[in-house]
Amino acid sequence: MRGSTWAPLAVVALLATCLAAGPGTALARDREGQTRPVGAPGGLAATPARLEVGVDTNSAELAADVAVTNRGTGPAHVHVTLADLIVTQAGAYETAAAGQTPYSASSVATIDRENLDLNESGDPGATATVHLSGNVDHLARPLYGALILELDDQQPPIMDLAAVRVAAQVRPSIVIPIILVPLNATDDPSTNGNGTGLTRLADTIELALEGLSLTVAETGSPGPLDRLIPISLPGVADHGPLVASTSVQNHGNAFGRAFTKYSFAGVNPVGWLPESLRGSFGSDEHPYLEVDAAPAALMPDMLGETRAVSTYATGRGGELDSTPWFGLVRVQTTSTLVLADFVSQPVVQDGYVLVLPWKEALVALAAWRLWCFWRGRRSPRAIQSLPEPVSAGSAAAA
Repeated sequence: MRGSTWAPLAVVALLATCLAAGPGTALARDREGQTRPVGAPGGLAATPARLEVGVDTNSAELAADVAVTNRGTGPAHVHVTLADLIVTQAGAYETAAAGQTPYSASSVATIDRENLDLNESGDPGATATVHLSGNVDHLARPLYGALILELDDQQPPIMDLAAVRVAAQVRPSIVIPIILVPLNATDDPSTNGNGTGLTRLADTIELALEGLSLTVAETGSPGPLDRLIPISLPGVADHGPLVASTSVQNHGNAFGRAFTKYSFAGVNPVGWLPESLRGSFGSDEHPYLEVDAAPAALMPDMLGETRAVSTYATGRGGELDSTPWFGLVRVQTTSTLVLADFVSQPVVQDGYVLVLPWKEALVALAAWRLWCFWRGRRSPRAIQSLPEPVSAGSAAAA
């Protein structure tokens, strides 16, 4: 199964991990998610799972290594390809033949081998190294690519379908994104979001993110009341859980990941008071839930969306909703565009939703009115006064 789209087959991990010693600078710090090997069905694994290489604009050499390991019970043949990396408008990752995009990493980088013959797991020959190298002299803009590791099935199973024999062959793949980022040396630790003070993004690189919208609404499957009253009020949530969606746009000229942190908080009814006065009465506003959404991969000028819900996982595998029963809820999002260890200026957006169980209140009011009507129909009528009985003497006299 070979084609330009590898996302359904690939284990895709995005950006930034360590780099072997060489003139290139390893940008991303050793985080657990970055150093963990990436694997594919069939017993193939590779590490690092992603490469984001900082290149000094004054240097000329690029060097990086990827270790490929066979974890299967038999020998494996792996085909290695250096391709172009594409991010679609939907945020999906695709690959194309090398040299098809104007920002192709293959214009400066090459790999030292295209085929790997690996022994079975546990054997010294079960691991091999793919070396990425190239000339990056005077690199002025980021370049993107992908290293595709395709496991060939040497003995596909044969199935008998009536009079036809079919050999189904599946080739699991691993896609390792590669980004080459030009850097400049600096002594200013506050430059361009860099915390080390040793390097900064090249002057030709711009990281900029713009917030477009923030929507907050209720989510989940409709309940009996939602089917009975199939309408909704704008800006009002009848019940939780809530879902918040943020739309952002990459206004820079480089690929980046948009990270968004969601903060859910109940609006304080005395929030108009000075902060010092609110604090003295213990009425400060504090978020009751904070969620870090999965990042959105954005090419320049691309729109992306992240989302978060107001539920959180319990220790027993269930979920609990943190939304209050009643009140005004404010959702604040803080979004940044990240390229390696460099972060853009944060973009803050606010959204509000009124949590008001008006459907329940409407049904309760209708039930109360019905009960009052029923009680009125069953209550005894006013007893009419009867004439006093006439005595016998009075009757005789009459």
